[in-house]
Amino acid sequence: MYSNKPFKQKSKIICLHAANYLIIIMSFFGMTGCNKNQHIDLPNNVASAIEKAGSNKQEFIDVIKHYQVNPKDSLKLKAAYFLIENMEGMHYFQGELLDDYSNYLKLIRKDEDNGAYIMKSFNNLYGPFSYSQIETKYDIETVKSTEIINNIEMAFRVWNEQPWGKDCSFKNFCEYILPFHIADAPPENNRYLIYLQFNKLLDSVRKRNGSAVDACIALNSKLKSDTWLFTTRVGFLPHFRSSALIKYRTGNCDAMADLATYIMRSVGIPVGNDFVPQWPDSGNGHSWNITLDKNGKAVPFLGTEDSPGERQRPGSKKGKVFRRMSAINPESLAMIKGKNDFIPELFNNPKLLDVTDQYVKCFSVTMPLKNNSQHDFAYLSVFNNVDWIPIDWAKVKNGSITFNKLEGDIVYLPIYYSSDGIAPVKYPFILNKNGTSKELKPEIGIINKKMTLTRVFPDLAGDFWLYELDGGCFQGANNSDFKDADILFTVKGKPDPFFNEKILTSIKKYRYVRYVSAPNQFCDISELEFYDSKNKLKGKIIGSVNALNKKPEIGIEKAMDGDFATFFTSKEPSGSWVGLDLGRPIEIKKIKFASKRIAKPNSFIIPGNKYELLYWDNGWKSIGTQTAKNQVITFSTSFTNALFLLKDITLNVNERIFTYENNRQIWW
Repeated sequence: MYSNKPFKQKSKIICLHAANYLIIIMSFFGMTGCNKNQHIDLPNNVASAIEKAGSNKQEFIDVIKHYQVNPKDSLKLKAAYFLIENMEGMHYFQGELLDDYSNYLKLIRKDEDNGAYIMKSFNNLYGPFSYSQIETKYDIETVKSTEIINNIEMAFRVWNEQPWGKDCSFKNFCEYILPFHIADAPPENNRYLIYLQFNKLLDSVRKRNGSAVDACIALNSKLKSDTWLFTTRVGFLPHFRSSALIKYRTGNCDAMADLATYIMRSVGIPVGNDFVPQWPDSGNGHSWNITLDKNGKAVPFLGTEDSPGERQRPGSKKGKVFRRMSAINPESLAMIKGKNDFIPELFNNPKLLDVTDQYVKCFSVTMPLKNNSQHDFAYLSVFNNVDWIPIDWAKVKNGSITFNKLEGDIVYLPIYYSSDGIAPVKYPFILNKNGTSKELKPEIGIINKKMTLTRVFPDLAGDFWLYELDGGCFQGANNSDFKDADILFTVKGKPDPFFNEKILTSIKKYRYVRYVSAPNQFCDISELEFYDSKNKLKGKIIGSVNALNKKPEIGIEKAMDGDFATFFTSKEPSGSWVGLDLGRPIEIKKIKFASKRIAKPNSFIIPGNKYELLYWDNGWKSIGTQTAKNQVITFSTSFTNALFLLKDITLNVNERIFTYENNRQIWW
């Protein structure tokens, strides 16, 4: 179960610290071994947890006795209480099938170009992965006293020795430094070995008496430089053990966040994990980290990708954000539900905390229920391109429900949830940016009104590659070779998705203007516009000779075609560029630019494909089908104030909900 050798260390160091641990363990048994039947007084929550430990009960009693001996260990005793009383339900998995599939990290790291083939081979060789074929192990039934003590000792050591430890309260220490494993990842007694590997990287931060945020930035910079291989193919597996994440640096955003949490906590940096269970305008969710500043305020980042101070998915709607806590939340749905209540898997976790209001402006929505409900709880769902997914809950009270901490500019559907699936409570509604709401109940309007549709899916903020523009610059010159170039503006950090705008104050005139890629980055840009004091400027498009390839959506002219779905990508990094020859010197007063967007040609109407238009009325109902003759398709409908969905029947790809206003699609 536990691995003591996740890293190669010098043998003398390992032996020395093993000896130190041995002394701790021997003294511990010397104090507790002869007193196993001695009665000890315990807080009710701790006593209740220990009673559920079965044959493992004595391990917890030994921990408590160990810290009851010395009055100086009173805080460590409280830490032990915290771990024990919040251990119920914590589990991990074991089994040969899990071991086989976990080897994917090792293999894809060696051959990342064949990830799909490797996963298919696993499926063929071992059979489909199933949780029914692996064993669930519960911490409270398996953890050993020595492991709890070693973890507490190391957690207190780093809390006390790091200069930023003074800014971390005991409550935050218990929540964000003390815990020894995440979610359903197998626990490993390797905290000290992780400390040996990474603590030395913080020498410069300690020398200047830096903060936890400073330490987090320094350590995450190292993690970013070590590179991470991102893959979504492992999302169906449990969380990986810490040693595998550190060794292979591979996985999805959950794994990225887990890696940072294990490493940061091992050196005394308070870190937690936040997540969006379902983006309200696309088909998946997202996880990231938080650390705490000097005032205990959460500062978001993502291990190996974004450091504190960098925005998490700028421009993206979040809907709901939860924090994975170490302490049980008594107000969670998992804790207040009835014995027979069937609730969504998301809310079966008693350690969730709603932190949506720490990220976005929030509103509350109260709605009456027409009929006497037989349900104790109702849910609020968002559309994930296929179905409605519950992301919030509320207790039914006096014939109405109130949902709190909701982000605006999103379409929500109130639902009931049971073992039979979901059932709509009311019609979907738009929660506007100002907190007002509008119910989307279909109404009969103009008979056979024409709906002209051009897409099945919109441009999304998450589709834009924002990192490549960091360090890129815009230049103006009057010689075509740009030897006299002036820097007009340099991009610093991640820009926003879609258009970014920079106002310039220079009065110098330039004939030639361009964007030049950052050092070691390709020239990836989807849109580029230059303006004088009034108008967008036109000219001859100039730039690096060749694009990356000959695909129709890629080329220097695509950087100025007004379409986010097309872009210019250079063949070579560093110094590649795209710009305009204006024909004469002109004052440049404004620049607008957008980074490259991940091309999704299936988002558009494809001639020859068959499409079906649907509207929502307690379920999706068909308006009709037709085959596209060109890149625009027209349907006739009498419905207004409705929520629509355009399905590509030929490709059977994901589609996005929309309303139709002022003769255009409004995406949600």
